[in-house]
Amino acid sequence: MNFRTLRVPFVFLSAARPLTIVIAAALLLAASTPCSASFVLHNAPNPAVQGQPVTFSAFVGFSGNPVPTGTVTFTEGNALLMTVQLDPTSPGAATFSTSSLSVGVHTITASYSGDSNFGPASASVTETINSSFVSTATVVHSSLNPSAVGQSVRFSAQIIAPSNPTNPIGIVTFYDDSTFLGTAPVVTSGSGEEFVHLATLDPISTLSEGSHPIHASYSGSNIYAGSNSATLSQVVQAASVLPTNTALNSSLNPSVFGQSVTLNIAVTAGSGIPTGSVTIYDDTTLLITLALDGNGQAAFTTSSFSVGIHNLTAGYSGDTNFAASTSAPVSQTVQPPPAAHFADLFHQSVRSWTVHHTDRHGVLRCRYTGRFGRFHGKLDGIGHGEPEWWNGDL
Repeated sequence: MNFRTLRVPFVFLSAARPLTIVIAAALLLAASTPCSASFVLHNAPNPAVQGQPVTFSAFVGFSGNPVPTGTVTFTEGNALLMTVQLDPTSPGAATFSTSSLSVGVHTITASYSGDSNFGPASASVTETINSSFVSTATVVHSSLNPSAVGQSVRFSAQIIAPSNPTNPIGIVTFYDDSTFLGTAPVVTSGSGEEFVHLATLDPISTLSEGSHPIHASYSGSNIYAGSNSATLSQVVQAASVLPTNTALNSSLNPSVFGQSVTLNIAVTAGSGIPTGSVTIYDDTTLLITLALDGNGQAAFTTSSFSVGIHNLTAGYSGDTNFAASTSAPVSQTVQPPPAAHFADLFHQSVRSWTVHHTDRHGVLRCRYTGRFGRFHGKLDGIGHGEPEWWNGDL
């Protein structure tokens, strides 16, 4: 809205007379004229190939209300291409697509008609139409070849194409023979005439032992044709088996019969984390087989150890990358419960007893003091005593 204001002179007469304001001229003009509109025109893709659709998008700039209305006319020189109403679902916008532009350079003009609130406006863009797609070549590279089982390998694909007037864009898909590995976008780096167009896949560490035929397929883009790479033979070798160390420790040693004891196993190597399983033996008796966790550790809790001394060992099974190993033995001593009671041959109460040693059969030998004197006996794995007569000391 444009406003025009005329100055109004005020004339003051003598004080003896009433103040009179003589308005020589007073006129306030409020004239409304359309505002000039900001107007832009975009085209994509540019350049394009003959027969490829090209879209021209015109935008009338505005803020708030009112919303611009009217038409946009697209022309090339004096030739009318299309007249389009501004899109009510996308206020201020008008689009026009065509695939009939001939080979060469085209100057396209969009002209906005204006309305009661917005003045007319126009803008032009240049569109280049090529006769055919620009050919490309795709070459696959490996960051590590040969590699070992479990090692990370990063595959990349270089798109070889001229960078003038635009750089190739698009997606590269990677395959292991017919197995999909992943996709990566083409990224251009460099300056001047030294440009590199590269698509790089995230590292892969799951390739099995053997030879893998890796190849890549470039999707192409506006003026660049797609292309497929030759096959790269990625050789994955068996990993060198690393030595390991298996450690076994007890959470409570000595312990009392019936108490819970946790046996902790840790398998370590110079690098990496071993996988697989560990077994725990009590002398030659298998107690349990456990799977290692993600840190190469395992734990076993039990309260069923009998009274006596238990020679415990833990053995790691090994895997494709880590060698098997066995822990040093741990002597777990399990003492009888303090509240155990015994009876001698005469069913007398035992006043005191002491553990003497464990014999070759694993039986705990004890000395007892009863009402009728001292004698020797044995204590079984559940805290029951049995007196025995002995000639001499144990």
